[in-house]
Amino acid sequence: MTSEGNLPVKILVAMMIAVLFSGCATAPRLKGPTEPVTQMKNFDYGLALTPFNGNTKRLADFRGKNISIYYLSSVCPHCHAAMPKIEKARKILDSLGYERINICIKFNTDDQFTSFIREEKLTGACFKDADRNFALKYGTGSVPVFFVINDSGDVARYNSVGDTLAEQVKEGLKPCCKD
Repeated sequence: MTSEGNLPVKILVAMMIAVLFSGCATAPRLKGPTEPVTQMKNFDYGLALTPFNGNTKRLADFRGKNISIYYLSSVCPHCHAAMPKIEKARKILDSLGYERINICIKFNTDDQFTSFIREEKLTGACFKDADRNFALKYGTGSVPVFFVINDSGDVARYNSVGDTLAEQVKEGLKPCCKD
């Protein structure tokens, strides 16, 4: 039999090997928690973040307050696309007296962050995570990520900023807040 006659057999064998080993490949390493919401205690208000865009506050100034944090990259298309979902969740929190904080990851220029703030009409205190202190502390290996911190320092990290974010936030507030 010539090598051309073996071609269909070789293709079949290659396909079988691919199918056999496709289930054996290691799963991709996840950069963040796999649960939709991660609960944590004792938010660290002492993290060194750089105030940005006229913000004169430090993170410590928010101790004892209800806050929402949008952790973002100003050059990330997902962060831009998430803004309507973030805004919808923040309107719920605004009605309950939550203050807004926006933290931009280290790898963005000041001009990129300023442009993001202007384009997305971002409100609230803005910080840069210049030394990745926030990222390292709260496992933010990917963006966008949304956090809700109550006045006791309890943290809810919303690992996926999807269409149901506002509903998840509202549901997460039920133990402490009445509709």
